[in-house]
Parts: sequence; C-alpha cells; structure tokens
Amino acid sequence: MEYRDSADISGASVNRAGGSRGSTGTGDTQAANPVTQCTRGSDVAKNRECRWNAYMASIGAYWSGVYKGFTASSMTTFSGRVTTGCGAATSSVGPFYCPVDQIIYVDTDYTATNVG
Repeated sequence: MEYRDSADISGASVNRAGGSRGSTGTGDTQAANPVTQCTRGSDVAKNRECRWNAYMASIGAYWSGVYKGFTASSMTTFSGRVTTGCGAATSSVGPFYCPVDQIIYVDTDYTATNVG
C-alpha cells in the first residue's frame, strides 16, 4: 500500500502496549515506540512501522467527520490481549475504539493477517 508523500501523519499518536503476547497495556511505551519519527506519508516506505501513524491519521479524520463527538486521543497497538478503560480485550474482537479512554486499539497479529 502506498501513501501520499504529502500526507501529514505527524499528529497521529501511536503507542505500543508492550512487545509480547498477553500484554496488559501497562509499562513504558515510549522506549519501544519506533513511530515517533514518522511525519509524512512517504515515511512508510522507509519505515514500515510508520503505517500505524498513517492508519491513525486516516481513522481519526474519517470518524471525526462521520460520528459527532468522536475523539480519539491515540492508537495503541497490542498483540494477544490488552487491558483498556473499557475492560480487557483479546485479538478475537478485532480493532476497536474505547470511548472511556478515547483510544483506538489494534491487534498487530489481526492487522498482519487481514491488512498485510
């Protein structure tokens, strides 16, 4: 998938809920976050992890225009399971939005299988 070079993805906040299956979503996410340098759509070609910023920018733009009151503060990627403001979730639920903490959660295994 290609992204427009001019696409601004710098405002997308993406965090990782740990690097192992069964993460609880707690701990230091900044140390393991390779997407902090992603600012343009063309960065995806240089760093595949930048796709998460592109996904977040796209999802946020779409839903904020379609759903009145939608506010996503960030996206958190996880593998296996994660604990959220809405409770615990596993990969079986697919990507989801938790309005309690205003975070979009995406399982990386699910995405790898269904998006590529």
